[in-house]
Amino acid sequence: MTKTVNLESQPNGVYVPVADVGDTICLGLGDEKNLGKNCVITDLPKFGGCRLNEAGARLVGPAVRVGYVCRKCICNAHNAMCNRHGKKPPPVKATVNRASYASMRELAGMEYGLSIAYWWENWIYKWPLVKRLMIETSRVYDRLAPDRVKNMVKREVYHKLPTKARCIQYYQNLATQSQFGPEFYAIQKAYGKVCQRFEVYPGIRVTIATGMNANDLGRWADAVLVDIPCPMFYERDGKNWDASQQREHHENKMWFFSASGDQSFLNC
Repeated sequence: MTKTVNLESQPNGVYVPVADVGDTICLGLGDEKNLGKNCVITDLPKFGGCRLNEAGARLVGPAVRVGYVCRKCICNAHNAMCNRHGKKPPPVKATVNRASYASMRELAGMEYGLSIAYWWENWIYKWPLVKRLMIETSRVYDRLAPDRVKNMVKREVYHKLPTKARCIQYYQNLATQSQFGPEFYAIQKAYGKVCQRFEVYPGIRVTIATGMNANDLGRWADAVLVDIPCPMFYERDGKNWDASQQREHHENKMWFFSASGDQSFLNC
């Protein structure tokens, strides 16, 4: 059995850990007053306490501060729903000028049309053998459920004590994932291929870095520096993404996705 230690309770200082695995933390239930008007938590399970003795971050080298990992408990799941996924969204302050992205969308649609047959045949091979077997089993025994999701607390290491948990939502079963996965993957790759350095406004170029590893990013940066000696980079990774999405964002997203021209894809 793995021995754990609660580093959170220790004062600042230099320590030799008595265990190489830390504890996990529970942030407690969220405040349902934070939920948006269309979000309701209807069946919070009744329980007598939070689950304990769940292993957290594993120390694999020198450490200079505590690594916090949220526990996979109902408290943190509820916390995430109230503070992220179901939170009242902020007002929309900007609009998308679709004319500026029309050529990008058209080129992505063409690329999608050229690649979708390939991904229908080969998407499953991006997974390890064990998951491929699980997908095939799910296709036999499970019904498609595109309107249902599962949810789990995300395990990630924070260097500061987090104030809100984060969940990952995914299809209810693998059969549903395999039904829509190839189309989503194909349109994602299409936009990534078109938007290596796509100029949306004069002097402003967009790169969608989907699937790029460290070597790809290095080659991309070298090419940019040759072309533009002193560029300004702006990296955009959505913060509180689920909590910020509203009808306007959804309609624009579907406008971009509709480049595929596949109605089953649009309705999933």
